[in-house]
Amino acid sequence: PKLMLDAQVRNVGLYPDSRSGNFPVSIELRRRDDRLRPGLSARCRVLSFREEKVLYVPRLAVDWTAAGPVARVRTADGSSVERRLETGPANANDLLVLSGLNEGEQVLLP
Repeated sequence: PKLMLDAQVRNVGLYPDSRSGNFPVSIELRRRDDRLRPGLSARCRVLSFREEKVLYVPRLAVDWTAAGPVARVRTADGSSVERRLETGPANANDLLVLSGLNEGEQVLLP
C-alpha cells in the first residue's frame, strides 16, 4: 500500500547491498505508527525538499567561478550574457535558482 510518513533520515549506508544495489537507510519517524515494526524493509522515495513555483536549471548550464555560480543567458538580440546566480538545493541533474534568472529566459548549455 502507498503510505506517506513524516520522518527524518538518521543514517545512510556507505555501500549498497551487493545483491540489490540499494543503500540501507535508517529513519526516525516524527509520529508513531503501529503498522510499522523494527527491522521491516520498504521501498521508499525520499523527498529531501519541496518547493513550488521555482526555477530549475540543468547543472550542466552552470559554471562555478571564483565569484560563484554563473550561467549564460540568451538575450533578445540573439547574443548571450553571463549572469551570476544564487542557487539553492539541487538534485543529481538540476539546481534550484533563487535569483539571477527570470521565468522564460533561455539558459545556454556549454
